[in-house]
Parts: sequence; structure tokens; C-alpha cells
Amino acid sequence: MAQPTIVFERTTSETTPVWVDIDTNTTITFTGAGSADGDLKPIPVPTGANLVRIADELWVDTSTDIEITIYADDPAPGQETDSYTVDMFASNPTTTNTLGIRATVDIESQAGELEAWDNTSFNSTINEILAGTTNLGVHSQLRAVETAVNVISTTGIGAIPAGYSSQAAVTTTYQLQGDTRSLTFSAAIGTVDFGNRIAMHVFVVDDSTAGASSCELTYKYYYT
Repeated sequence: MAQPTIVFERTTSETTPVWVDIDTNTTITFTGAGSADGDLKPIPVPTGANLVRIADELWVDTSTDIEITIYADDPAPGQETDSYTVDMFASNPTTTNTLGIRATVDIESQAGELEAWDNTSFNSTINEILAGTTNLGVHSQLRAVETAVNVISTTGIGAIPAGYSSQAAVTTTYQLQGDTRSLTFSAAIGTVDFGNRIAMHVFVVDDSTAGASSCELTYKYYYT
């Protein structure tokens, strides 16, 4: 079996998804509500104790990392939840913030894994987005879950599991944090031009640092 060629994809629509390949050198940015091309809005940090905010939108640009941009002094409205217990679709029940992974040449020998690291040496997870904050503890702010696996390229977003939609911010189940906490898909991509669907979100907590935190999103695949 030859080495697969793997590409990330984004959708052009939430209601009738059309998947478009993302270039290798790409930045995926989590933003606040109301973002537009060339005008990506910050995600406000919650201003009360024990609050968590969920990034509203996900945008694609050019570079090589996932970046979350946050401002601690902006109390703009958004979805916040008390005590780090999250119902992330309570105010916006859509399957937003999704990505795809597709095998364009050859297939996997076993299910792949989605990981997140500080760098392309894959040896550190000390950036805040992965390491957490004082109030959040050692829990990564970045979360992901599969919504469909080994599906034809025209398949939509799929279904977000109930447990993911109502997770607590301190759960380890859906975190991306190096290879300690990763997403292992339930099946290999077994057909050329088939792929996986992923929901991804970022939690911004009350003591998140103002500015930007980034990580390298990594897909580990296997072949023989």
C-alpha cells in the first residue's frame, strides 16, 4: 500500500456543505461573532468568575497554525456558561466550526489521529490554548470530535454527539493536547476520495490571556 495523500477541507455552507481543499500552509482562526473576510472579530474573554465562552466562528487564511485571538477587556455579548459547564449549542444550535479530512491518493491501513502541538517538532504543549489556564487547570481549550468517518466526499457535516455538545470544560474526553489527548477516528479512510468530518471548538475562560494563542493541528495517518 502506497503512502496516502491527505488534505484538510472546509465547507462553503453549513446548510448544504460543499467541501473545498485547504492548502498545506493554512491558518484556521477561531473568531468572535460577525466576522467577515478581512475583518475577523476577537473573542471576548468572559468578565465574571467561573465563566467560559465558546468561539462563535472558524475562518481559514494562510500560514501554518490554528490561532485563537482574544481580548480580556471586551465584554461584548456572546454565549457564556457558568461554572465551566458548557451547553455549546444552547443559543446557536448549528453544526458550525467543522473541518474535513480527505485521502486523495491511496488509503490508510488503520484509523488516523488528530493531534495539536505547539510546534512542528511535535514535542511541546505549553501554549495556553493547549496547556489551559490557572482557573481551567491543565485542560486544553481546544476540543474536537468526529461527526462522520470514511464517507464519500459529497457527504455533509454529519451528527455532533450529544456528549460533545454538552461537555464540561474540565472533561478530558474531547481535548486536543499533543498525543496525550488526541482524537482517534473510529475507522480508517478506506477508499480514495473518502474522508472524515470533524467538529472543532475553543473554550475561552475568565482568566484567558489577552492576545493570541496558537498551535499546530496535526493529522497522523498510517499505511503499510
